[in-house]
Amino acid sequence: MNGTSTSAIPTSSFVSGSKRLLIGGEWAQAKSGKAFDTVNPATGEVIARLAQGDKADVDEAVVAARKAFEGGASGLPTIANVC
Repeated sequence: MNGTSTSAIPTSSFVSGSKRLLIGGEWAQAKSGKAFDTVNPATGEVIARLAQGDKADVDEAVVAARKAFEGGASGLPTIANVC
C-alpha cells in the first residue's frame, strides 16, 4: 500500500454513533446531557459523538470504583483476596 491511497478506512459499528459513560458497570449519559464529536484527524470526518462527563459524573465514577475496590462488586475478587 502506498502513501497516496485515498480510500477511506471503514469505521466499525463499535466506533460510530453515540457513546455513553461506563460507570459502575452501567452505561449512562452524562448527567449534564452534554456530548462532543470526535473526528478522524486524517479526514476531519466525525466518527462518534461522546458523552462529555463532568464533575458529577467523575464523582459518581469514583464512588463506584471505590465500591468495586473494596469488594462491593459482586463476582469480582477483592484486593485482599488477590494480594
